[in-house]
Amino acid sequence: MEKLTKIEKPDHTKYDFAELAKELFKSDSPLMKPIFNTQFPEYLHWSKIKRKEWLPDDMTAEKFWAYVKAFRHIESLGTPISDQEGFPFTWGKLHYYDQFLHEMDLHMGGHLMGQNNITDQQKLEYISRGLMEEAIASSQLEGAHTTRIVAKKMLREGRKPQDIAEHMILNNYKTMQAIESGFCKKELTLDMLNELHRMITQNTLAKDEQGVFRTDEDKIVISPRGDEYVSYICPKIAFVEQELPKLIAFANDQDKTRFIHPVIKAIMLHFWLAILHPYIDGNGRLARVLFYWYLLKHDYWAFAYLPISEMIKKSPGQYSKAYIYSEQDDNDLTYFIDYNIRKIQQARQAFSEYLERKKKEKEVENKIVRSKHNFNKRQYKLLIYFYRNSKERTNISAHSKIHHVSRVPAANDLKGLSALGYLTSQKQGKMVYYYPTEKVKELFQE
Repeated sequence: MEKLTKIEKPDHTKYDFAELAKELFKSDSPLMKPIFNTQFPEYLHWSKIKRKEWLPDDMTAEKFWAYVKAFRHIESLGTPISDQEGFPFTWGKLHYYDQFLHEMDLHMGGHLMGQNNITDQQKLEYISRGLMEEAIASSQLEGAHTTRIVAKKMLREGRKPQDIAEHMILNNYKTMQAIESGFCKKELTLDMLNELHRMITQNTLAKDEQGVFRTDEDKIVISPRGDEYVSYICPKIAFVEQELPKLIAFANDQDKTRFIHPVIKAIMLHFWLAILHPYIDGNGRLARVLFYWYLLKHDYWAFAYLPISEMIKKSPGQYSKAYIYSEQDDNDLTYFIDYNIRKIQQARQAFSEYLERKKKEKEVENKIVRSKHNFNKRQYKLLIYFYRNSKERTNISAHSKIHHVSRVPAANDLKGLSALGYLTSQKQGKMVYYYPTEKVKELFQE
């Protein structure tokens, strides 16, 4: 029988809770500053707190942990999520969350990152980029072994997937497109959840496992390191079937008695589906899809630009620990919420830097526009891309997808640049690919 590996933490229950609370909330309590340090810039677990140099000198690290736990308990808020024993998960609204959520309201549903001069065409391009990056990174988190460059080339060129990893990425991309274009307008149902699962697992699971719940005989366990270290044992399917209607009601905002900000709620849905683990595979990808579905449904449309899984992929160990700490430290969901908020902030920063690069590219584009060359906008964007990526290639399918035009104008763009000597074409099988010539470099050095 699988044995759960428990994380280390001291027993805080041996201290009197009433006495701890009394000390904490004295008007001149010296404990509040070090307790603040346990929450910002990261919500810390005992494993990190015990090594900090700012621990109070007049008590053991174990006793300070008891104060931390008392404070967190007093400040905790309820959720509808429960563990297999029926104990609820709680969360704490940290001091910086209000400012963060205010920024989300300002910049993720209205003006894009504070910019109000983004054209509809640019929005389409940014969404296409964001969905591609998210599809690739989310699949790589689940074991899709392929490079980002190869995966993006497959999606842009419309090439058929050659292995399971590429099928995972293409499935994720199509599912994210479906969320953005239509599913985000729908209420969540069990049928829709199963349909989304079929979409992300097509050609990667047996047909009788797509959109079908696992069984108790499957005995799914989570082992982040792939060894005897088991961080999570999935619940019995009867528990899953009992909890999923609650998740669906929560996702459809049926409880009008309490408000939880949509960003926090989307993170909770991500966590909830993942720990229920209803299917034999694809649960992580589906949980992240559900996160995007909920935010786009509530008009936080700029999240379609943010490949948050790309940020998670840079710290997969921390992602695993965010789950483990939330599950094993008294069902404190704040660990998972805080981790995801930090990843959203990083994704926003990365996208802001991307917008800045696009702004500089625009300045180069304007230089071309002012010149005597009679390129259309799509053509000179392609020339800029090839100037920066001289070993890349394109084809009619990729060019039409990137610029959201039909194949006829896309073909005319490429043939026109070929006639002018900026591109050369090569046929490979049934596909014709276009490559930049030296004339592209010369163009930008005029």
